[in-house]
Amino acid sequence: MLKQFLFCWENIPGQDEDRLLNHLQKCLRVEGVAEGRFEKIEDGKVITVSFKDVQVILRLDDENSRVVLETPNGNIYEYSLIRREGKNLVYVKDLLFILREIDIDDEKEFKRLAKAIIEESYETPKRTAEIHHSEDEDDSSKATSIILEIGDLALTPLLESLKSEIPEQYVWDMKTVVNIQIENRLKIAKILEKMLDDKRLLQIPDIPIGVEESPPPRRVCDEAYLMLRHLLAFEEAEEEQFLNSVMFLDMSDEEKDTEIERFKSTKRWVALSEQI
Repeated sequence: MLKQFLFCWENIPGQDEDRLLNHLQKCLRVEGVAEGRFEKIEDGKVITVSFKDVQVILRLDDENSRVVLETPNGNIYEYSLIRREGKNLVYVKDLLFILREIDIDDEKEFKRLAKAIIEESYETPKRTAEIHHSEDEDDSSKATSIILEIGDLALTPLLESLKSEIPEQYVWDMKTVVNIQIENRLKIAKILEKMLDDKRLLQIPDIPIGVEESPPPRRVCDEAYLMLRHLLAFEEAEEEQFLNSVMFLDMSDEEKDTEIERFKSTKRWVALSEQI
């Protein structure tokens, strides 16, 4: 389970106070943390953190398996609890809180967290793919049924566990991967086609230092057209894609609308240099 160490229950009050105060400030946006006062009550099962105007309560559940935090406005958050060497270690498990703990410039920590999320996300699908490739026919059949249900969650695990030495299974796996990819592409295309009717202007990004002219304004439909073309125009080489994008963005809004309507009615891509 994705989690990050927060504090040791036995060290509050005590040496882990700063850890908890910092967490309350960053993650729960509690003001005046420097004035926090700690107290442990109810036979050590409850920790109260009192500030100038508010009080936060942390409570061990009856089975010592989790910690529940209650805020003055009634919000409740759960934390993981691990018992180790006679100590109760409290871990943050909410991804939002884990992100708020990270400094925006800490690239190394973001990469570590991303890796942990990937590993956790693919753990069960990866195991399912392994069972799907097992020699036990009954186990394999059951795992195959799961793969067909979980869709794109199975895509990467299937690609990473291909067994080319068994041709029937090799072909089945790749057919499944292709079907998943086609289904995803159709879903994306359907949304992008709907966006072709959205003429809202996008906010112009900040102009980099040294650039004198700001880029021309773009609309949602303009970006949707470019994304749709990149997704579906398989016959266009990378250079052609780039040239067609530049030419499209150089058009007036009226010309862009005409090209968008042409595509919607024909479902065909043409070289814009020929159109112009």
